[in-house]
Amino acid sequence: MDIGVLTIVYDGYGKFLKEWFDCVFHIKPRQAVVVLSRKHGLKYNERNKIIKKAEEFGVEVKFITKRKRLSMGALRNSGIEEMDTEWILYFSADDVLYRNTKKEIEAKKDADVVALKYHQRISNNDVIRETPIPEPEKFIKWRKFYGNAGYIAFRRKVWEEIPYEDTDYPNFPFMFHLVVAGYKWEKTDNPCAIYLKRTDSHSGKRTKEQDERACRTLDISAEKNYNEYCKRMNIDYMDVVYLLDTRKQSKILPLSIKTLKNIRHRNIFIVGKKPRGVEAEEIHFEDQQVLPIENTREKLRAIIEDERVSDDFILMNDDFLILQEYEYIPYYHQGAIKEKAVIVNDYWRQPVKQLYKKFPQGKMFNVHFPIVYNKKKLARILNQAKGSIRTYYCNYYNIKGEQTEDYKTYQKSDIKKYKDAPFLSTTDTVEHTRLRDLEKLVAKRL
Repeated sequence: MDIGVLTIVYDGYGKFLKEWFDCVFHIKPRQAVVVLSRKHGLKYNERNKIIKKAEEFGVEVKFITKRKRLSMGALRNSGIEEMDTEWILYFSADDVLYRNTKKEIEAKKDADVVALKYHQRISNNDVIRETPIPEPEKFIKWRKFYGNAGYIAFRRKVWEEIPYEDTDYPNFPFMFHLVVAGYKWEKTDNPCAIYLKRTDSHSGKRTKEQDERACRTLDISAEKNYNEYCKRMNIDYMDVVYLLDTRKQSKILPLSIKTLKNIRHRNIFIVGKKPRGVEAEEIHFEDQQVLPIENTREKLRAIIEDERVSDDFILMNDDFLILQEYEYIPYYHQGAIKEKAVIVNDYWRQPVKQLYKKFPQGKMFNVHFPIVYNKKKLARILNQAKGSIRTYYCNYYNIKGEQTEDYKTYQKSDIKKYKDAPFLSTTDTVEHTRLRDLEKLVAKRL
């Protein structure tokens, strides 16, 4: 097998390179490329010793120095550009490969991408365990993998078509990009490496806040790619969940459910009391005499705790009408929060001020359109969210979104005005004549 090995050295990781190269020499690749970035910590005489030892093992070694500050994805790309082997194997400078690695990869030579099973040290007393590798469609569910170790081998030709992106800090997002593109994916039969979590490297020093910040960035790319993957594999993986006020009767819910034909979804759930004749599963909830946001907060908590509902779910209101086909659910906003702070009515003025104080550069995501939530991410912010849970959620997780007009009908004439809109909503107390016109519009558009 014609294979080359790649790593990146930065922030003092040069001290790990002697052990890293010991692993490399045992598996005998044709090339080994090390990209030296900021404060790499590798002394010049140590570099010469490595090159000399490499000659004994017949391994071509290249050191590439990058003085400009680049992203991890860009650093990996710069190293691969200097390689001409058929296969590329990447593993971190502070981790260890086993001697069976090349043999395990060769056993999967019909694949384009090979994920290496690995052990992980889970305490300072060298207790280790094997870390399972999820199947591609589960990558987005196992969000901890995005901030975890990732050992990957891939054909150089697939990298030529899909190089690393700037946001690909660990390897799992890059591997996911390749899977989404249709390249054949395999995982090794046995562990090939150990993720040491050294106390004197970044993996041992990462704080919870750093992990969360990294995951926010990576989740955006992951969710986009997961939607593309589900479309290609014809997977309907998300449930739709409606929030109903148990103190009111919804006249428009059946019409809203009819428009779900325009989005990919699995099952339908109703939080509250399911009306007669509606085909859906019920999550029982009784609205309380509290602020609307508090009822919403508790309904969302009920969704999070219900194991029947998918980890990622589409939240709907009973008055949302989806009038065009969507391949995936975009995140829509109405522009900057600070712009809305001066034009909202008395009811919304205080909530918008709370949002502006928390996110002065944020966007207002209060659009009458469905939103995709992830249970774990939602649970993390649910208690602290003020003003608007959906706007708080999107700004907290740095979701950029797309700006749109909010197509809400307050009177009958608005239906004609918005007859070509991609989506519509109406008021809680929709009168009979307006409901009839909405039914005609939906029948025409579906």
